[in-house]
Amino acid sequence: MTMKTTTKIVAISFFALVSCIRGQQVPICMNDNRPIEWQLPSPAKPFGIGGIVTTNGTTITHLFTNNATFIVTNGSLPITRAILVAGGAGGGGDHGGGGGAGGVISTSSFTMATGSYVIAVGLGGAAGGITRQVNTLGGNGSNTTFYGLTAVGGGRGGSYWAGSAAQQSGLYGGSGGGCGAGTAGGQATVGPSTNGQGNAGGLDFFGGSYWADGGGGGYSSTGFPGTGVGGVAYGGNGGSGLAFTNGPSTNYYAGGGGGAAYGGVGSAGGDGGNGNKTGGATAAMTSRGSGGGGGQITNGGGGAGSSGAVIVQYEIQ
Repeated sequence: MTMKTTTKIVAISFFALVSCIRGQQVPICMNDNRPIEWQLPSPAKPFGIGGIVTTNGTTITHLFTNNATFIVTNGSLPITRAILVAGGAGGGGDHGGGGGAGGVISTSSFTMATGSYVIAVGLGGAAGGITRQVNTLGGNGSNTTFYGLTAVGGGRGGSYWAGSAAQQSGLYGGSGGGCGAGTAGGQATVGPSTNGQGNAGGLDFFGGSYWADGGGGGYSSTGFPGTGVGGVAYGGNGGSGLAFTNGPSTNYYAGGGGGAAYGGVGSAGGDGGNGNKTGGATAAMTSRGSGGGGGQITNGGGGAGSSGAVIVQYEIQ
């Protein structure tokens, strides 16, 4: 067997050929004794495909903010962390409680085999409207699913004049919605499939001539109750979310929406939407799974919840 170059012919010994077949690196020489090396290529390493991909040092992160497919190729891939965030809920529109954050599942240290894995990202819940007993209730967030796991959507914020005391309550969800004027707040979802995904919403406060509504629950803390101090109402802040650091930047996911106030001051959202008395409630930040702020019918109603996300991380192989 010979290897041709433009000007020289290199003979390969039987020993060199056998060594190469065995995967050993063997130097061979041209006829003027200048060595060249012949080495079999290394096998391809496993890696992932899909989403928005960033690399920081040896860590690769895939961020999915819409329905998609995560593809693992070239063998089994050790995953260091995966985070599922469901859609956040909308805030109530009339003396509205803040929307609950979407549920969060954070898992680590597992291996994904070669193949394609479907991702469904939950949508945020609709904002509570401004027509009493018709549309002042916000909408629940929807679930996020990936790799056999389900993060549960947030529970909507309660709303006064929604038709019944039950509707004034915040609803159950990944995190519970805050209470609109009149009754108890929402709670974090219970049960084996969703336990530990979030926290309860906050209670409302009635001071005779003013109301302060509860904040929606967040992943890291419960929603705060509405309060009244010196005849002034203060809507409850939303619960805090999950801080996720990727290289130089830190983003917050799954914060609760703030509660509204009548005769007082609206609240801040816990990494979610703000609830306001005079300026109107705000929607949660896009693709963070946070709850929308509670609002008033005179100021545009509640804020919408935001859609969720899926994050997959692994080390360069």
